[in-house]
Amino acid sequence: MEQLPPVLRDPSLAELLNIEKLEEDIFRGRSPDQERLRVFGGQVAAQAVRAAQETITGEGHMLHSSHAYFLRAGDYRVPILYRVDRIRDGRTFSTRRVVAIQHGEAIFNLEASFQRPEPGLVHQVAMADHGIDPETLEPDEFSSMSELLDSRQVPPGMIPPEVGPARWIWFRFREELPDDRRFAAAALTYASDHGPIGALRRPHVGDPRLERLMAASLDHLIWYHRPSNLNGWHFYDLRPVSTAAARGLARGLIHTSEGELVASVAQEGLIRPWRD
Repeated sequence: MEQLPPVLRDPSLAELLNIEKLEEDIFRGRSPDQERLRVFGGQVAAQAVRAAQETITGEGHMLHSSHAYFLRAGDYRVPILYRVDRIRDGRTFSTRRVVAIQHGEAIFNLEASFQRPEPGLVHQVAMADHGIDPETLEPDEFSSMSELLDSRQVPPGMIPPEVGPARWIWFRFREELPDDRRFAAAALTYASDHGPIGALRRPHVGDPRLERLMAASLDHLIWYHRPSNLNGWHFYDLRPVSTAAARGLARGLIHTSEGELVASVAQEGLIRPWRD
């Protein structure tokens, strides 16, 4: 087997999500060579989605929900192994469990469900009526994902007071993505982990404890409602729901610029003031 470098040099999203099959239901993914304390959680989740997708044989089955638990910080210097368990294969639904492993320990766990597309009733929550053009916002050039994701935050002062504490983000991928619904679901998974932890800080602006805060994703849920071209602008409306017991919960809705609801997200995160 060809020996690949342990890290990727300035990868595109397609290269980052191009996992390698080692054995039946065992895959390997790599991380960018970057100065981070830990691997970006959205990367691990997206690679795990790709591993699960590689084992789906049902005709037209597409990811409709995923539930991820972040267990340990990932080490970008070594590859990540993904072990897939085929929990169920049915005519309409298929279920997979994926465990990501580094240094002999589980760092991440994913439960994913796939459905064969079928017609049904149609309804969605409308996008927040804000009239903000993403092209007028400043790009987030300091983000560790800025080379892959064009992310533009709406300044808090532009969010209507009646909305309450919220974090609004416009995003799109910089590179032309493959015309592949499965790849698009993994790409959306990658982008969805960018923002929820920051949303949990919004109700506590002005609290001096925010200056010394330990924050990390604990679990992350996504419901994939409709396919979308992620090269176009998408609006991520994140609202903090609760902070208590050093944990916080944020909910998010992802709409296209035309107002079509693409996905719903919920994430619980650790939000712990540092203890001396």
